Amino acid sequence: MEKHQIIEKLKEFYPTDISLDDIAAYANSEPYKKKKSYIDSAWSDRNQWDLLKASLSDLSTEIWDYSFMGGSPCYHFSFIQEENKEILYSLFVSVILPYYAIRIMNISNLDKSFDPISAIESRVFEKLENKVKNVFPKHRIIRDKALLQTKVDIFEADGEYPPSIQHLLFSTIET
Repeated sequence: MEKHQIIEKLKEFYPTDISLDDIAAYANSEPYKKKKSYIDSAWSDRNQWDLLKASLSDLSTEIWDYSFMGGSPCYHFSFIQEENKEILYSLFVSVILPYYAIRIMNISNLDKSFDPISAIESRVFEKLENKVKNVFPKHRIIRDKALLQTKVDIFEADGEYPPSIQHLLFSTIET
């Protein structure tokens, strides 16, 4: 997966020539309208997402769902496992492009990774990845933290300027 390919596809959902300062023009742009329609559609039909969350009973008893918070274009949930309460797992599934990411965060020091480090993390990561593949078979995972954090200065988006690829695909919430 190439950075330039993702950026080209993002042009379908984020205007490149309109500032957020011009609220009316931005909201009336075709890319913004397309992104909003994808989010609205995913918001109203959450069957796949609910199916995925229901399949997590072997990973965690409590799932915190943050989907579409702040207008983000993704399904997003987090959970902690009983066997290791120091690690917070978060899943981000884009509804505008077929990508997802799994973030692993150490709660004690806030270190974040998109690739597992320990054996326990690897096991959870693999299970979660398989569950996502079953429900969202066309989505591909992005593990490359440098790719996710690549700044894209041709777009403006709420919360971060210039926005990163992870921000544009997944969330206005710090990922």
